[in-house]
Amino acid sequence: MSILFKLNKNLSRYLFNSPNTFTFSLFNYLYNKFIINLDGTDDEIKFFHKNGYLKPQINFKEETLQLKKLLDTNHKIDKQNSFEYVLNEDIINVIKNILNSKKFKIYLDKLERYFNSKICLVNAKIARNLPIEKTIEHNKNIYSNNYHVDYYIMNFFKIFINLHDVDDTQGPMNLYSKKDTSKFIKFNNYKNRFSYDLNNEKEIGLVRNTGLTGDILICSTPQCLHRASSPNNGKFRDMLFLSFAVTNEKQISSNALYKFEKDYFNDIWNCTSTLSKKLCKPKSFRKQISIFIKFIQNKIY
Repeated sequence: MSILFKLNKNLSRYLFNSPNTFTFSLFNYLYNKFIINLDGTDDEIKFFHKNGYLKPQINFKEETLQLKKLLDTNHKIDKQNSFEYVLNEDIINVIKNILNSKKFKIYLDKLERYFNSKICLVNAKIARNLPIEKTIEHNKNIYSNNYHVDYYIMNFFKIFINLHDVDDTQGPMNLYSKKDTSKFIKFNNYKNRFSYDLNNEKEIGLVRNTGLTGDILICSTPQCLHRASSPNNGKFRDMLFLSFAVTNEKQISSNALYKFEKDYFNDIWNCTSTLSKKLCKPKSFRKQISIFIKFIQNKIY
């Protein structure tokens, strides 16, 4: 492991109080300063900007109940203490009904105005988490069950939709706001997802994504510490995960959401990460500079 690699991995905790890499944290700092558009934003977007997450007052219960009827545990991809459902055409169509709905479009438009560029879907999956041993919940990575950020630049974000009522016993997602992520790092000697303490976990500002069937959470996962907690024995958690990328391309159709579906259909609907890495995980600092310049040049507001 080179010295530059170690510096990039660790320096951000000291300079930005962020668990992301130094170069990605620098990119995020500059994006927040020079590209983010707060003109005319409402209280929800201001909350999202300040905290890095938002639980909108919308619900997709009808669509999620349709999804539950279509899910088949005989068609799944088994993983350790979890599995992902195989998404057939009918399931994909229901997910698209959510994405194409007027109430979703309201938030998509607000987010595109905020990020100052068009947004496209890069990944969709439905997964079930099962119980794991509490003794390893914070030190062994099974299904992202220890605190981490997604190592992407901030043009990547996720939307989580409950497929059933989720309470504290069913392994809700735990997360911290951007500000409280910094507190967690400071007070818990956070080094990485395998090395941190758990002092004052709740008092620092822990948010547990509990809620009703069809409730949603929008989260900037590169900026907010988060983890999937373990369900209690005999319980589980089903969730629809939608990942999005803010594109820096100037010429893009009004229906940008499905821009990459033709060329990356399997990547989007069969849950691989090639597309998200291509758009949101630049491999070099030079590439990050190039991407940032394009965002500056192609702002839509």
